[in-house]
Amino acid sequence: TARVMVNRIWQVLFGYGIVRTPNNFGKKAAPPSHPELLDWLAVEFMESGWKIKPLIRKIVLSETYRQSSLHPEAEVYSQIDAGNMSLWRQNRRRMDAEALRDSMLAVSGELNRKMGGPSFYPAMPPEALEGFSRKGKAWKESPRQERKRRSVYMLSKRHLLLPMMTAFDFPNSEKPCGRRDVTTVAPQALAMLNNKFVHDRSAQLADRIVAGGMSGREAIEEAWRLVLARDPSGVELDMALSHHAKQKGRFERAEGSEPDLSGIPGQGLSLWLAADRGLKMDSKGRALRWLDGSGEEHHARQGESKRRPRLVRDAIAGYSALRFSGKGDYLSLEGEVVNSQANTIIAVARDRSGLVSHRGIFSNWNGSAGNSTTSLFLGLTGKGTVRFSDDYRSEGAIERPEDAFVLAASTGSGGSMILYNGSVIASRSSSLSRRKLGGSYVIGQQGNIDGEYWTGDIAEILVYNRQLSAAEIRRVGEVLAKKYSVPFSSRESIRDSDPELRALASVCHVLLNTNEFLYVD
Repeated sequence: TARVMVNRIWQVLFGYGIVRTPNNFGKKAAPPSHPELLDWLAVEFMESGWKIKPLIRKIVLSETYRQSSLHPEAEVYSQIDAGNMSLWRQNRRRMDAEALRDSMLAVSGELNRKMGGPSFYPAMPPEALEGFSRKGKAWKESPRQERKRRSVYMLSKRHLLLPMMTAFDFPNSEKPCGRRDVTTVAPQALAMLNNKFVHDRSAQLADRIVAGGMSGREAIEEAWRLVLARDPSGVELDMALSHHAKQKGRFERAEGSEPDLSGIPGQGLSLWLAADRGLKMDSKGRALRWLDGSGEEHHARQGESKRRPRLVRDAIAGYSALRFSGKGDYLSLEGEVVNSQANTIIAVARDRSGLVSHRGIFSNWNGSAGNSTTSLFLGLTGKGTVRFSDDYRSEGAIERPEDAFVLAASTGSGGSMILYNGSVIASRSSSLSRRKLGGSYVIGQQGNIDGEYWTGDIAEILVYNRQLSAAEIRRVGEVLAKKYSVPFSSRESIRDSDPELRALASVCHVLLNTNEFLYVD
């Protein structure tokens, strides 16, 4: 009926309906707090042709809706009407999950306002897919631009809900929900602080501000206006400038004052395999042993002849590469290759599979050792999406994986970043979640899973037990790209290599976590 519809719209706008039992208008229902108002709005609704927009406009333009939750006579009035049944002030309420997500996209300038069409699949974090045996088929996320549409178009499955949304009381769709529970709990604060979606919006907001030609004090003031729709006070501005300076100094120290740009950096190098040297072959031209050139003696080997990749000379720009068939070929590495949570993996490879399933280049996955979701690996999935452990995958994709490419991935105090031929295809300000680094490492498959095999060529692999600076990653990439005649972008404008921009993103992240942004009052 019109009364039921009007009551639900009122509930969305005020937090409570005129009748506080939206699913029950019968004799056992709660009586309306303002019956004449409910009747009048119902008549207006019907006379306007049952159109929702005019009704919403009428309500939000009213003096009642435009009140603040702070009232000068609150102490007196609360003694008379503690429950605010008479609406003598506005109800303070937190944005619901959909409004919060859309608001973050809006302030970062990314919201896709496309109307209608099919639902989109949001990016689902790996831990939410942990119960599925074939994670790649359980959830196929939509293209990046589609994932920035309003939340009303987001696909929701009963058995698989987005954790970021459920943290903010997004309801289970198994049964009707007349009125959502509204909670204020610690996981909500943790989600806002740590969730990749929120970090990405902070970084995009910083990009938006810098693209407008602003920096320093002016940039921080603009961030305030975009997020909170007001200018900062003097105290707030001083605190923000202090935070910005501290973060900038921290990021500059993480970059390293004197990176080795003379060639391939030696500091922290734990593995260096190149197919044009150090290979010992069997009588059939297959790799028996691949000697590590880092000096750490993490040599690669394969005892079973049928599982050995074969050497292809002149595979990439006149240089040799090992060709993996995708049918069981892989190499085991000696020793614990990675022993630092801050690390960098760089590979020169070519994907000849034409597959969309997972395929691994470097991995220590071992389910029996308890690291099925905490292993460290680098590989591809889909048509060219890069997976850097279960915790992180690229938003951009390798455009032509069938052509040789230089792939780099790094994590540490400077955040996480994935580069393809010198171009950043994924970056965030947080490192990978803690990885279990022990156990055996392999090349050409996903750990000891006996599957997710690499199909194609691997010419060179370098692994560092530290996070290379952005300048060092560029330099290594340039050396390898020149060697293998790979087109390479050496542009300097890498977001995570700019301490100034990252410090501004940190300020933006703080603003997105404020109650002033989260609550409507």
